[in-house]
Amino acid sequence: MESPTIRRLVALTKLVTSIQDNARLASAEDANVEAARINSIILSRRQSLHRRLNHQCSLLLSLPSNVLCRILEHSALRDRNIISATCHRLRSVAFMSCHLWTQLRTSGSALPSLAHLLQRSQPYPVHLTLQLDARLQIDDMNGVLVSLLPRLEYLSIQVYALDNGTMSAANIAATRAAMADVWRSLVRALASAAPLRMRAFHISVVADPPMDPSLRLRDDLFGGHTGALHELSIDGLPSPAASFSPLQNLTFDHVTTFNHTTMADTVDNQFMDRLWAILPRLETLGLRAMWPLLQGTSRHIPSSLKQVALVIASAGVRSGESFKDVCDYFPGIEDLVVTTRAPPTFDAYGNFHLIVSLHLIAVHFDSPRVTQCTRLPMIDMRVALASANLVSVTIHEALLPEEVPLDTTTCFLQLCIIMDPCCDSRLPWWAGDDTGIFIHTGRLLHCPRLRRLHLTFDSPRCEYYSAGVGSCPCRRIAVSDITSFIVQRLGYGGQAQRIPRLDLSGVRDLVDYDLSRALDSLRGVVEVVQLTSGIEQDFQRYIVGHSNYTEPAAIFKKTGIADDQWAVLDHDDRY
Repeated sequence: MESPTIRRLVALTKLVTSIQDNARLASAEDANVEAARINSIILSRRQSLHRRLNHQCSLLLSLPSNVLCRILEHSALRDRNIISATCHRLRSVAFMSCHLWTQLRTSGSALPSLAHLLQRSQPYPVHLTLQLDARLQIDDMNGVLVSLLPRLEYLSIQVYALDNGTMSAANIAATRAAMADVWRSLVRALASAAPLRMRAFHISVVADPPMDPSLRLRDDLFGGHTGALHELSIDGLPSPAASFSPLQNLTFDHVTTFNHTTMADTVDNQFMDRLWAILPRLETLGLRAMWPLLQGTSRHIPSSLKQVALVIASAGVRSGESFKDVCDYFPGIEDLVVTTRAPPTFDAYGNFHLIVSLHLIAVHFDSPRVTQCTRLPMIDMRVALASANLVSVTIHEALLPEEVPLDTTTCFLQLCIIMDPCCDSRLPWWAGDDTGIFIHTGRLLHCPRLRRLHLTFDSPRCEYYSAGVGSCPCRRIAVSDITSFIVQRLGYGGQAQRIPRLDLSGVRDLVDYDLSRALDSLRGVVEVVQLTSGIEQDFQRYIVGHSNYTEPAAIFKKTGIADDQWAVLDHDDRY
C-alpha cells in the first residue's frame, strides 16, 4: 500500500508535467502566431514592392513590342532568363526576340538546358560563354557540345578546378583527377564536330594545384577543320608544348588574332617559329610570358603582323633587357604594348604603350610569391617617358617619382594613373604616408600633347596579402585635388592649356564641400569629363573578368589605331 507521501509525490509530478505541457502548447501557439504575423508583413511588403514596380515600369511596358525588343537586346543582363521571369509582358516580348538569345553565358550545371535556349535564337548564330567547374559532375557534355558547335559563332570556355583550401594530399589528388576527367570529356567533344560558323574560340584554365602537364589539346581539334576561325585564345595550359604541339598538324589559315598565356616556360625563337608556322596570316598577337628570350629578327614572321601586346612577367633589371630584345625581334610592328617592372632605357621602334606594373605574383612550387613595388629610378623614368614613339602610359601612383626634371618633355597622348583605394589615404597599406599623386606639389611631367588623362581606383588587393587589411575600400576623391594635380603637377591651366578629356572610374563619392564650385574650377583645365560607375564596367573589354588572366591583344580596338588609342592592362601581373 502506497504511503500518503508517495501519493502526494505522484500527484505533484503529474501536476508539473501538465503545467509543462500547457506551457509548451502555449509557446508553440505563440510561435505560430508570431510566424504568421511575420509572414503577413513579408507578404504585404512584397505586394507593395510589386505594385511599385508595376507602376514604375508602366511607361516602359506601354512601349511597342519592337521597341521593347531593341531595349532588351541592348541590356547588360548576363542571365537572359531574368527577363522572362519578370512579368508576362516582358516574357512575351523576350520570346519574340531571336537576337536576345544569341548572347548566352552559363555554367556547366545548366548545360543540358542550353538546347532549349538555342531554339529561341533560331536561325541566328550564337555567342556562348561556358564556365566549367571540374568538381561538378556534368552529364553527357560530349553530346550537348556536339549538338551546339554547328550553331556557335563565338565560344569561350573557362575551366577551373580549385582546392578547398586544405591543400591535403587527398584533396590535391581529387582536384587533379576531377580536372583530368572534365578535360578529357571537353577535348573529346571539341574533336567531334567542325565549327561551321565559329569565328572566335577561347579556352582558359584556372587550376590550383596546377593541372597535369600531360593534359593537352588533341591534334584532331574540331575534327581537323578550322573552318572560318579568325580569333584563337589559349590560356592556362601547363606548357607551350601542351598548347601547340597537338596543333602542329593543323593550319589556321584565317586566324588573324591570337592570345596565349604560358605559365612556366620561356618563350624563345624556336617557340615563335612554331607559332608562325601554325598561324601564317596573323595580324595581332597577344603573348604573356615569364621570361621572353628572343634574339635577332626572325625571317618567319608573317608580313601581315601589325600589332603585338606582350606581358613580361619577370622581375628586376632583366625586364628592361627583355624589352629591348622584343623590340629588336619585331622591328616592323606598328604598335607594341609591353608591361614590365623595369622601363626601357632606349627608344623603341614604332608606336608602343608602356604599362608599369605594381605587383608581381608568380607561382613557384605551388606557392604565391609577392614582390612589393619600389619607386622607379628617376633616370629610368626620364628615358622611358621622353620616347618619341610612346603613345600611352599606365602606371600606379605609388610607382611615380616625386617629380621629374622640367627638361623631360613627353610626347605620349594618354596617361592612366591607377590609385589604390585601401583605407582613407587612397594608398597601399605598405606604401607609407609620403606616396601618391596628391601628396607632393612639384612638377611631375610636362605633357604638351596629352589628349586624355584617366584617373581610376583599382580593386583592393591588400586582403590577399595581409588578413584584415584593405577589406573596407574607400573610393572617395576630391575634385579640387584633381584640379590642383592638373595645374601644379602637369602644368595645365587657362583656355589654351586644357586637357581634352578626363576620365574618372571606380569613384564612389565626390567629397568636395562645394561640389558646384569645384566642378567650375575643373572646367578651366579640362574640356570633357567622363564619369564611369566602376572599373569593372570601364575595363571589361580589357581585363578578363574572374580568371585573373589578361588577354593582351584584347586591348586593341577593332576600329584600328587612332589618336584616342588606349591601352590598359591589369596593374598586377599574376598567374
